[in-house]
Amino acid sequence: MREVIPDRPTPVRRRRARRIPILALFVLLVGLAVHARLATGPHGIAVEGRLRDTDAYVRTMRVEALRRTGDWYATDIARLNAPYGLSMHWTRPLDVLILGPALVAERLAGVDARRAIFWSGALSAPVQHIAAAFAAAWAAAALWPGTVAWFAALTLIGTPPIAFGYGRAGFTDHHMLILIAAVVGLGAALRAALEPRETGRAAIGAGLAFALGVWVSPEALLVAGPALAAFGLAWLVAPDGTPFARQGMRIAGAMLAGLAVAVAVEQPPARWLVGEYDKVSAQHVLIAALAAGSFAMAMRFGASDRARRLALGAGLAGGAVAVLLALYPRALSGSLAGADAGSIALFLPMVREMQPLAPTREGLFDLLAWAGVAAGPLLALPIALLAWARDGRRWPAWLVLALPFAVTLAATMTHRRFVVDLAAVSGIAGAGLVWFALRLPGRMVRALAVAAAIAVVTCTPYLALLMPHPNASGESAEHACRTDALARWLVAARPGAGPSAPGDADPIILTASPDITPELAYLTPYRYVSAPYHRGGAAFEDTVAVFTARDEATARAVLDRRGVRFILLCLRTRPPNLGPMHPESLEARLRGSGDPPPWLRPLALPPELDGTYRMFEVLR
Repeated sequence: MREVIPDRPTPVRRRRARRIPILALFVLLVGLAVHARLATGPHGIAVEGRLRDTDAYVRTMRVEALRRTGDWYATDIARLNAPYGLSMHWTRPLDVLILGPALVAERLAGVDARRAIFWSGALSAPVQHIAAAFAAAWAAAALWPGTVAWFAALTLIGTPPIAFGYGRAGFTDHHMLILIAAVVGLGAALRAALEPRETGRAAIGAGLAFALGVWVSPEALLVAGPALAAFGLAWLVAPDGTPFARQGMRIAGAMLAGLAVAVAVEQPPARWLVGEYDKVSAQHVLIAALAAGSFAMAMRFGASDRARRLALGAGLAGGAVAVLLALYPRALSGSLAGADAGSIALFLPMVREMQPLAPTREGLFDLLAWAGVAAGPLLALPIALLAWARDGRRWPAWLVLALPFAVTLAATMTHRRFVVDLAAVSGIAGAGLVWFALRLPGRMVRALAVAAAIAVVTCTPYLALLMPHPNASGESAEHACRTDALARWLVAARPGAGPSAPGDADPIILTASPDITPELAYLTPYRYVSAPYHRGGAAFEDTVAVFTARDEATARAVLDRRGVRFILLCLRTRPPNLGPMHPESLEARLRGSGDPPPWLRPLALPPELDGTYRMFEVLR
């Protein structure tokens, strides 16, 4: 096989470099076309004027509160988990990225502050998605220089859960910021592994990018952790492991510095030493410090025999994990460790993106749509291993891709939401399949191989369209219980006559479904009990207690404790966390199988809501 990564530019490479602006323009146009079509198509934000996800409404309310109050540390959402407020695990980087353009539009163009924040947030995801694609091309160029690197960009542009989900206009969400941090961190880490004896600029850049990712969400450790481990393995296997330990120390040290700054900025001083599993905190600073200290110790023994290095490495890794678990026993569960018992039992099993991917006939649609992006790396990485096994320069870079790929693939198979992290690695690694196809001898063979490689890398997820869709029949809950008409009526009719400005006196509504509350909380002058977030377990427990109660006193006690003014039911769907509906339960009575208690008064709803919702006022 021909030289995989030329060490010096050639005339051919110089000519190919001139094509890069054209390819960059092509990627930009493809990205803009995809997002423009989605925004203006059925259910697009330009057509409906609605955000596409519950997180989007809560994030928008959060940014509005920051602009209104200027209180950097006030991160609870007062309108959810009423009357106590909902503690959120989100952090401020995305808030700032949304608020900045909104303030410019507000002050220079006179746009209403609320609309400015709405549209700045709504458009943030596609802008970041396209930026992540360009970052992926830069990252892939470390291993696959020239035009092939742009297939990493196209892979990220076309990954279905990103293009049609997290990266779509209207998804005011932090996942695209995680994607950018992951691909930039991987690109810099690849360069640090390829040139371990060079200056530490690439390694420091990788550490800072990974620190940004963890600041946005600790799930970025799914990429950062294995990438660091790759330098540890390179230290163990290489004849002289010192350069790799030094690069690992630089990455971890930069992460340590970046995360220390993140904690100092994100948390009030009184919480600088408090650990949180699902939000950047002292725990994550400790992880980086343990990694940096381990690499610093490993540097001193980089030239030792491998048996001694193996014993030392096992001791350092085991000691670091022991210290971490002694202080944070659930650290290996990552962000999920931040979920309370109520959410684990009553909420997380309902969340589609938290469900596993099953390699079964029934699960093929979801498997291909969510994890099909891994097809390219599954072929490219074994080929690269065979080609580079004796290449002292490139096999460490292989580790930097292979370990994060294995971890993120396993994570995605367990919880499909981690596809963003998987796509970050897969876009870079998958481009290698096209590169190796281009190195094959014979024009016809090469042309067929390149076409097949491009199809595998970019089109595999879309094979899902040939499979039966598990949700093809029936109306989705999202459209069965649409909230726009309900919100208009609540604003116009104002049952309960609460004040128009947000505040503690706004009436509280208990809903059976948590999925409708974020949009209603954004659009209406009411507060709501349940919300689809893992820190709101008590709200789920109280909601289930009310609707499943067969004893009126039990339900009334919960309603009085929370100060609930209204109960709202969507008749077309039923949350599965309520369990089998007992005919004597309060829910069954409210749905029409019996008379409601005398202390619940049915409200007359307009014709467009009749048959979809039922609403009751709690009489006191």
